[in-house]
Amino acid sequence: MKKELSLNLSIICLFLVAIGTSCKSSRSLVYFQDVDRSKIQTQTIDNYNASVVQPGDVLQISVSSANPTATAAFNNSSTGAPTTKETTSASQGYLVDDAGMIKMPVLGNIKVAGSTAAQIHDLLIPKYAPYLKDAFVNIQLSNFKISVLGDVAHPGVFDVPNSRINVLEALSRSGDLAATANRDGLVLIREVAGERKIIPLDLTNSSVMQSPYYYLKNNDVLYVEPGKAKYATVSPTSRTLPIVLSIVSVLTIIFALTKN
Repeated sequence: MKKELSLNLSIICLFLVAIGTSCKSSRSLVYFQDVDRSKIQTQTIDNYNASVVQPGDVLQISVSSANPTATAAFNNSSTGAPTTKETTSASQGYLVDDAGMIKMPVLGNIKVAGSTAAQIHDLLIPKYAPYLKDAFVNIQLSNFKISVLGDVAHPGVFDVPNSRINVLEALSRSGDLAATANRDGLVLIREVAGERKIIPLDLTNSSVMQSPYYYLKNNDVLYVEPGKAKYATVSPTSRTLPIVLSIVSVLTIIFALTKN
């Protein structure tokens, strides 16, 4: 009777350990583990800053006014206009050169590097004033893209038409993190002004949404670190070894109890 009781207790203990391990594993998949799910929480969005134009960026700039004929010269869209280097640049976007300049029809060279789209807009409006009445200028960064790689469903390079995207949106584009990914093991790689920054990010804590790096910039690379479970799925030995060890442990305990 005593042996049977000891055996039953051992089996129950092993079962509880297995359940505990499973719960711990499930918990590791949860984002924002510090958030109280029972109540609404409010965070002020004060960590978004518009992207600053850098050399290598491509700007789409369109101009309109009450006088379409006069405006056409600035957009190089008039029918029958001769094709030049400037018209080709305007139709495909303005490439920011190494000096931070773009060359625009009529206006010539304009310094744009280090400025946001809104700042460039404010810079151009007075320059158009002598030629166009009440000119309207629309500016977009046409080659804004981010890369997501590592332990995600669909790694790749993603275009961002509106030039605004955060870490969670980027992961959604890539099909979300795999179950084997480290939620606290993300790395953001960002190049700014000739420097490369490597920034760790932790999705298990909601403070990541207040990070100055939560909103991504043009050409950012987001790397997701695989967890230990990922390597277990890669190696057949690593995948089967825990199961074998568990079986051996149970058999050893049973043998020891029945022998006594």
